[in-house]
Amino acid sequence: MRVTRRWLWAALAGLLLPITAQAQGMDAVDAAFQAWVTQHRVSHAVLAVARNRRLVFARGYGGIEPAAPVLLASLSKAITGACVGTLVDAGKLGFDTPAGTALAPFFQRHGEPADPRLKQATVAHLLAHRTGFDRGGGDPATGPALSDHLASHPVRDPAMTSLAVRTLKQKLSENPGQTYHYTNATYLLLGVAIEIASGRPYEDYCRDAVLRPFGIEGARLDPVWGGVLSSFGGWRMSGPQYLRFMEAFAVDSKVLGARAKAYLAEGEGKWFNDRREIHYGLGTFVRPTANGHNVWHSGAWVYRYSNTMNRNLNESVGTYAVSLANGTQWFAYYTPKPADGQVLDLDRTVTRALNAVTAWPDVDLYPQYGLR
Repeated sequence: MRVTRRWLWAALAGLLLPITAQAQGMDAVDAAFQAWVTQHRVSHAVLAVARNRRLVFARGYGGIEPAAPVLLASLSKAITGACVGTLVDAGKLGFDTPAGTALAPFFQRHGEPADPRLKQATVAHLLAHRTGFDRGGGDPATGPALSDHLASHPVRDPAMTSLAVRTLKQKLSENPGQTYHYTNATYLLLGVAIEIASGRPYEDYCRDAVLRPFGIEGARLDPVWGGVLSSFGGWRMSGPQYLRFMEAFAVDSKVLGARAKAYLAEGEGKWFNDRREIHYGLGTFVRPTANGHNVWHSGAWVYRYSNTMNRNLNESVGTYAVSLANGTQWFAYYTPKPADGQVLDLDRTVTRALNAVTAWPDVDLYPQYGLR
């Protein structure tokens, strides 16, 4: 679940469609995506497109249906970020709440962090990947810590507590708040904070707080990887469902209140780098625009591991989701995941095709997927 600077800056911020819908502007988008799938030897893929909150295109490639739930990988971070936003709006957390307070019951039960500076990191630092963790020795949550966990636990076992304990044994590379370093560790700890603040299991709270309000039923943590990836990468849902969820980040969001919306829109203290054009908000990258903001994220889970307890774990999936202020949204799933540079090509390919659409289909396919 690694985001690279090279293609991040290029980012803009089955069931087949009825022939009538395809004829009104989506043929070129379909053809462009199919060409990318073929060129990069992707065996199974899904593409879904929405325009002005109507699903106008959804197709699976290689035998997968667009209604099929798929592992979201790091697109799960947006679900966690939105959940944190609801807890801030409810007064159960604050963006300035220190980790020493938000995670106090966890520290009391499982021990203090190896680096006491972590307790000074705020919820905002966790959300913006500014805790002081880096990836110098591998991701603090999914590098050696995950290998250690899988050495003694089945992959399907819930692992939020186990991984958090192992992650907290690692030292920070710098003081909290200084620099953006994308890691899974921050969103792992936010999952723990959600459970403490809500008094409920992470999965249950997030489903009720930010998925069911959009009519999304049946979404869950992945039956294989959800236990270990949990709040930073473990959710499983369909492409149409995820596009509906992304409405959570609209300026008129039905699940986020005033404080969370203001945090999402404001870049101060969250800028991706010195150019101050893109920041990391509630589990998403955000580019402010004149009429709102563009949000997007990628996901990837490429992992191989085998021992007597976990035989032949071999996963290679990628996901990508974009929601633009102009009303266009798209979601892609693909396996196996190509190299990062080829994912950059996906963003360019789909963006170019969507920008060329002059007549959007006058349809809404959301009801076909049980979404209102």
